[in-house]
Amino acid sequence: MLSLNDPVISQIIHQLETGETSPPTVRQEMPQLSIFLRELRKLEFQNGILYRKRQVGEENQYQLILPESLRAMVLQSLHDDMGHLGFDRTLDLTRARFFWPKMALDVEQKIKSCSRCVCRKTLPEKAAPLVNIQVTRPLELVCIDFLTIEPDRSNTKDVLVITDFFTKYAVAIPTPNQKARTVAKALWENFIVHYGFPEKLHSDQGADFESKTIKELCDLAGIQKVRTSPYHPRGNPVERFNRTLLNIKKHLFLETNCSYFKGIVPSVTGLL
Repeated sequence: MLSLNDPVISQIIHQLETGETSPPTVRQEMPQLSIFLRELRKLEFQNGILYRKRQVGEENQYQLILPESLRAMVLQSLHDDMGHLGFDRTLDLTRARFFWPKMALDVEQKIKSCSRCVCRKTLPEKAAPLVNIQVTRPLELVCIDFLTIEPDRSNTKDVLVITDFFTKYAVAIPTPNQKARTVAKALWENFIVHYGFPEKLHSDQGADFESKTIKELCDLAGIQKVRTSPYHPRGNPVERFNRTLLNIKKHLFLETNCSYFKGIVPSVTGLL
């Protein structure tokens, strides 16, 4: 088994089974061993697999002790394959399933070295100040952004969030992908035909939002396309609704284990 092939984990299993402590020379050669030994009371060896037990509320959660050889693969799955979530969310997903020493540092390094995240989120050393956006009426400025969440049972993970900046009214639309044609179709069918044409459409500088398809839609509808400064992606006000959606999804999904895109997204539309 891979766990037994990992020298640190095999030492821990040996100590759990025999009660024999590892010699000081072994602990010096394996710095991570000391961290595991501090967690020894929480470790359990079941059916050939080593787990760490932790208390989450009133329930026990079992984290798989992951061999070092598998950590990079797991981080790729929980970060890259989940839509390049941020540090906190990636760490939460990893910690809910696995345990290894200095996990937070590994997650941080993974995100810092992720080329896609670096391209999308890197800030210059000195950025220009944020501009206070002034609006006076509904549909003067409508903002769009994508929220990517852990997939539900239907394997849906992308949500297009559309917000009227003046009223703070928001619409969340589950989508099969983040392509420009998908954005244009969702924007037209779920917002424009119900509420009318916005004067300005605001987004970050994502390729799909800045595509020819979106430009043609805006030109045909007489909409002015504006975008967030690359220095300040937080200038897009949709992010507040995204946090609301994530918080509601997190609590309801843990209770119901449902397909949250069918049950939660329609329920929180309009909350901001």
